[in-house]
Amino acid sequence: MAGVLSIHCATQKFVLRGAHLHGSEAHLEGEYVDAAWREGEARESKLVLLGRRLDHETLEQGLRGCLVSAASVERRLKALRFSVGDAVECRTPRGWSKARVVDRLYRDDSMPPGLVAPYQLRLEEAGAQDGALIYAPEDTREVVRATRLERLRFGVGDAVECNLGERWAKGKVVDLMYREPGVSSVVAPYQVELVEGAMAGTLIFAPTDSAEVIRKPWRFFDVPL
Repeated sequence: MAGVLSIHCATQKFVLRGAHLHGSEAHLEGEYVDAAWREGEARESKLVLLGRRLDHETLEQGLRGCLVSAASVERRLKALRFSVGDAVECRTPRGWSKARVVDRLYRDDSMPPGLVAPYQLRLEEAGAQDGALIYAPEDTREVVRATRLERLRFGVGDAVECNLGERWAKGKVVDLMYREPGVSSVVAPYQVELVEGAMAGTLIFAPTDSAEVIRKPWRFFDVPL
């Protein structure tokens, strides 16, 4: 397969030299050329496919599915994991940074040809970068993820069991991202109030959000709130 493609949000022509399948994904081999679409020139994609016993109907459906339309944009928006206003963490050269989604399917002239970023983000980190606008090039967990609070398995009021070393004790979550007084460097995912036996009412904290430390109760029980 070879041809010339008109790529959405690209002023240059994309020369396609071939396509290769890797598992279930197709990878295009080609490049943008210096020749730009001229004013008034019809922006058309032209492909040549060589093969035997090609399934014309399936090929046509697949190619039409690549066309940009109001419906395809709406489908892409619905597939995004985050909405405008959501607090997230994004990977930057300094590591994971706190940010907030300010736009979706974002594009500006400084970006590579054809790239439409799933998110534009505003950094919310103390320091020189606070308020800076960046974009996430992919909607993957390796690039942008929910904040730590949203990634926790339990919420305030949830019934849990905590590992006390020799046994599991029943409790309920009373706080998230708990900081022990006098230990400013330690932030525990949960503060838990124990609810049974001689330790009922005792406040402890779970140092990690792992199944070895805190888990759902094995048996259903009600915890008065």
